[in-house]
Amino acid sequence: MVSWFLTPAVALGAVTGLLTAIATTDPAQVAEPMQGNPMEAYQQICYTEAAHQGAPEAIAQGACRCLQQRLDALDRPPRALEDLHAFTKENRLACVFQAILEL
Repeated sequence: MVSWFLTPAVALGAVTGLLTAIATTDPAQVAEPMQGNPMEAYQQICYTEAAHQGAPEAIAQGACRCLQQRLDALDRPPRALEDLHAFTKENRLACVFQAILEL
């Protein structure tokens, strides 16, 4: 019972850390990819940070997919890196919880 609870808790910590990393990534690190296709670059950053933070693959994929779906649903998707940071900060916890619930 305890291990079942700890797995989502550890995953939540890892993915929350990953999404915090996305929200606070140095603009110089992502300026080049963002110039091409910002939404594709956002997904690459999400998955790269997930691997770096050690988040379980299923939860990282679910959280990144959730963020992408929320971006796609916006009438005017953010284009500037600062706007993506704000978007991620606003939506990260909800997407992590959604990813955990989808397991």
